[in-house]
Amino acid sequence: MKILIVDPDAARAAGVAEALAGSGVTTAVASSASFALTMLEWNRQDVIISRAQVGDMDAREFCAMVRSDPSTAGVRFVLIARDVTPAQMTQHRIDLVIPEGLIGHAIATRVMHLMRREASAARPAAPPGPPPPGPTIPVTPPSVEVPRPPDISSVPPVTAAVEHVPEPVAAPATVDTTPIAASPPAGCPAPAVAEPAVAESPAAEPPTPTPTGGAAPPPPSLSELDAVGLNGATRTFQGALGTLALEELAQALAAGGKTGRLLLVLGTGGGMIAFDGGRIVHAEIGSTTGETAFQSLVAASRRERGGKFCFIPSAPRDLVHVPKTITRRIADLLVGAAGGIDEER
Repeated sequence: MKILIVDPDAARAAGVAEALAGSGVTTAVASSASFALTMLEWNRQDVIISRAQVGDMDAREFCAMVRSDPSTAGVRFVLIARDVTPAQMTQHRIDLVIPEGLIGHAIATRVMHLMRREASAARPAAPPGPPPPGPTIPVTPPSVEVPRPPDISSVPPVTAAVEHVPEPVAAPATVDTTPIAASPPAGCPAPAVAEPAVAESPAAEPPTPTPTGGAAPPPPSLSELDAVGLNGATRTFQGALGTLALEELAQALAAGGKTGRLLLVLGTGGGMIAFDGGRIVHAEIGSTTGETAFQSLVAASRRERGGKFCFIPSAPRDLVHVPKTITRRIADLLVGAAGGIDEER
């Protein structure tokens, strides 16, 4: 089961995601409704847990957009809000309302109870068993009259005829059927007997050499991306950080299980975040690396709002020389980055 948590508060969303992780579900976090719709289109989550106000729109409007799309109309929508009446739930087709103020474990418990209840209701009923046995009624079999055998005392005896058996006849002598080789007449040469031709097996052709592909070309360096637009042959995702926040961009790449480098061009310099199977393994800006560099990149993207980004996918072998300076999960990294921004303010 996949659940999408839509909450502008990164620390609060991380608490709900951690509580749901103990139930064996896969979670993703979006800070706005517009970004949540993009993630829903990519990953097709089964449940949406949304706050009443999700950045750029109201949760009821967000739910209406989910229901209007045939591909997402069946997604369960859970709203965390107060003062929602049953009539409003029916009008907006909201599956569950959770009051505000509950912690992550209480929210996870109610969501999982909803999914178990729906799974139980969708399970087909067991077929009816055989009817209970009734009282045994003894049945008397009908009487059958057996005919008496006829009287054979007046039948004359029968004399058996003796069959004549002929005497055995001796088997004929065995005739030798071995062929006798006839010698050719004098003066006539013996016919030449041709040796049977032995079919020569065709010479084994040398195996066709299989072309081997060379190593993938290395991704371009930061100096080649000062304008973020010169590498159209390799890039797959690029844009301005004013459209998407760096936190939302990192969550989308992690939720998609991407592997590659996210290159950032900021007014204060360039930076890079490395992803390996959806996990952030390295970050750098200037001479700073690791979690400190990740927090600095988030803070710089918040201050400037004019940077550019370009994600370049790569094979895992291309990340062999990238140092592994980050081991924490992305939810914990975002919580630490949010705390660093609050301290800076």
